[in-house]
Amino acid sequence: MNSAPVSVTVDLTKHLAGRRHFSIHRPGCAPMSPAELARQIKPCRVIIDGQEIEPAPEPFVSPPLFVPLKRAFFEAFERGEKREEFRIYGPRWNEITCAIGRPVVLSLGYGKARRLRGRVVSFKRDRHPILIPGWLECYGQKPGAEVAACIGIQIDR
Repeated sequence: MNSAPVSVTVDLTKHLAGRRHFSIHRPGCAPMSPAELARQIKPCRVIIDGQEIEPAPEPFVSPPLFVPLKRAFFEAFERGEKREEFRIYGPRWNEITCAIGRPVVLSLGYGKARRLRGRVVSFKRDRHPILIPGWLECYGQKPGAEVAACIGIQIDR
């Protein structure tokens, strides 16, 4: 018996009457784009106007950004007085790892007793971090601390 995958071609051209922007609706299901349809019913080829639609990649849900804080800074976030966290810009703290919309867990130190949840709402690089209050006390003037990652965080209330 042959167990090779079967290729199914779905040609939606005649059903779309020339429209290029559309979504697929199934009873009881959320609307889906042709790329999502192709991903869900693998192996499948979705062809519109003679062009094959590539399947949408599997959605990646990034884990929450973990930010351990000293007591004074954690409590300032807790009281709503602090809305931005500053770290040395680099592989751990950058535009990709601190993407807007990413969930955040603020922790009092590394323990699990006191934690706040929220989302990254802004990100910018500051090329003059020595002007940020507390920067020198925390990071000093060590090499690599010339650029700050400024992470705007909105706490879930």
